[in-house]
Amino acid sequence: MVQYRPQKRARVQEQHSVATLGQPGCPADFEGPFRSNIRSFLHDFARGPVCTAPALCLPGVRAWTLPLRSETGAPISLYILEETPSFSPALHCDRCRVLGWAHHPVCRKRYHFIIGSVELEDSAGVGKGRKLCLGCSCVIPASTKTCPGCGSDATKSKVLEARTHLLHGLIHANGYGHLLRVNGREGGSHTLSGREIMDLWDRLCIMLRARKVSVMDVSKKYNLEFRLLHAIAHGHCWYGRWGYSFARGSFNISSAQYTNALREIESAPLKKFTNSEHADREQKFSQIVAMYRHLSKPSPAAMTTVGQLVRFMMELLSKLRKEAISRQTKPGTGASALVSEKAATSSAGAGQSLADANAGPGACRWPAKRLEQAQDALLSILRASEKATWLSRQMLRENARSHIGDTGLLDFVLKGFVDKTVNREIVRRRVNARTRMLEYRLEGVDGRSDDDREGGPKAERGAVGAVAEQRQQQKLQSDDVVRHLALVYDAVQESMADEAQILLDVKQLMKDYEGEFTREGGHGHGYQCELTTTRAHADDEQQPLRVLCYLAGEDRAPSDDKNTRPPPPELVVLPRHATIGDLKQCAEKAFRDVYLSFEKFQLVSIAEVLKLQLDDGQKLSSVAGLGSAQPLLLLHIEGTGIDESSAARHEAGTEDWVVNCRCGTQDDDGERMAECGSCQIWHHTRCLGILDSQPVPQRFACHTCSRPAGSG
Repeated sequence: MVQYRPQKRARVQEQHSVATLGQPGCPADFEGPFRSNIRSFLHDFARGPVCTAPALCLPGVRAWTLPLRSETGAPISLYILEETPSFSPALHCDRCRVLGWAHHPVCRKRYHFIIGSVELEDSAGVGKGRKLCLGCSCVIPASTKTCPGCGSDATKSKVLEARTHLLHGLIHANGYGHLLRVNGREGGSHTLSGREIMDLWDRLCIMLRARKVSVMDVSKKYNLEFRLLHAIAHGHCWYGRWGYSFARGSFNISSAQYTNALREIESAPLKKFTNSEHADREQKFSQIVAMYRHLSKPSPAAMTTVGQLVRFMMELLSKLRKEAISRQTKPGTGASALVSEKAATSSAGAGQSLADANAGPGACRWPAKRLEQAQDALLSILRASEKATWLSRQMLRENARSHIGDTGLLDFVLKGFVDKTVNREIVRRRVNARTRMLEYRLEGVDGRSDDDREGGPKAERGAVGAVAEQRQQQKLQSDDVVRHLALVYDAVQESMADEAQILLDVKQLMKDYEGEFTREGGHGHGYQCELTTTRAHADDEQQPLRVLCYLAGEDRAPSDDKNTRPPPPELVVLPRHATIGDLKQCAEKAFRDVYLSFEKFQLVSIAEVLKLQLDDGQKLSSVAGLGSAQPLLLLHIEGTGIDESSAARHEAGTEDWVVNCRCGTQDDDGERMAECGSCQIWHHTRCLGILDSQPVPQRFACHTCSRPAGSG
């Protein structure tokens, strides 16, 4: 007789909102350790494992999806990829090594949280004979082996290394993680802003009880280093809005130096920057200060520091850009404008519908990089034409086809190629009165209107011309603010070079989510609960016991030898009736489940239990002494069976290298280094006087080895 289990009824999967996922009760509250919470979350609320998408078929990786929706109702997929390092090409985590977590053992699992710029399940085939490069979002022929856009190997899935994801976060099974990438509006997102993505990530970490999460702040905005620009304006980095703060400074920069530099730069008086050695720069800076003080009325006198100036400029720039976007997307800008646009479209004979002509960003099937390439090709043709010469749409399109073969892409870009400001130039479009064909040309931003130059008909100077002039003025104002921001940024770097360099050298940030505590457990630190023979309080009889198990040696000072440092403590959650024997069994299982090199780990003793000479059958609640003021019990355990020779023993690996730079750094901090050919000690290339633009010499001697013998 063949026995089988009847198939379960398919679970109806709820589509959560990006704005609410991770809030208390949405979809659930998790109070255990991260290693348990993530498993429950995937089992109860995610769809998977997904094994039909080629982009997600990676060695040692299983994928789940969670459907979400944005505030506008647009569908979004959150992918959770479970990576098994023992089967993955990358056994060790470089981010852990750089951040100072090199002594952590390699975890059994890593969990990647990804929101792609495209649907990863459809990324392998975006059309017949085409595929999408996850490195740069270029659509390339299916037979292409190397992407022409980014040069990456197009035959392998790069989903874990792609730079185009809107969100990519990684959390190890022990609860320590890294925020690898956030791409908002400026990074190519059409549905989510950077703040919405960060809000979602922050709530996910809180809900799943992550412990510590790092981020490397190397983002740029307006072609400026954003960590410095935001620090000038607000006195903290952009990630500081969500509680991320100093984790580790490059070149041996301390937390005190970083805090002092933040305070000094934000509160620097404006008069400090008017004493420049360059008279021209001083004059421009004074003019900028006077102009923005005037714009900040009714309280211009309040603008006295560079932080207040830059903050006002950034707020003004954001406001101007939002107003420009709202005007472009606002329906019914004017009846005459709509009629003129209809006439121009129909006379062009391109067979385009009004719905296509008014298609928004969400209707675009091309990635941002491809749109930018098509725009650059069209601009280069317009620049190559004779000055003040109008090019017909057909001629412009045919010439651009030698660079961009996708005619549909060219048609899409040409629809919005009107009154567009690029590098102090404006793309003009008109309807030829004789041929009734669309024509284009480039003009300087200070040029006159098309009708003044060509004497065109007055019918074209109605509502369309007024709207175009208003858009042009709006874009000019935004460009001016960006240019002024760059000038103030340069002035700060010149006048406060030391403080600015400190802020630029601090890229590693971290947030402690305190996942060991419950949401109601407070934010206590250093609770040292001793085992006593007291009875549990009546109100706490239903509350589980939360025990944080430290491997023996954790309380010692960190040693230079990474092999002597124990792993982080592991949280064990037990029912109130659990015995000391249950605690030993669960603690042993916790370390085995989390770390690869602890597969044969056996718990020998608990220091506090040995001290009180308690037997394994005694209930833990009768000796724990837990109360409302003590949400966590700290115990120290000892064990055997750890594989010290395994390559997975530490995230740093088995390489034997020594860092001892003249700046004081004695460990890898992520900056470029070179090895001395004599002593085999690594040093920062910058500390050796080698510029980042210069190649590292194949062999060199450090300042110690190059010193003459006997020179002391």
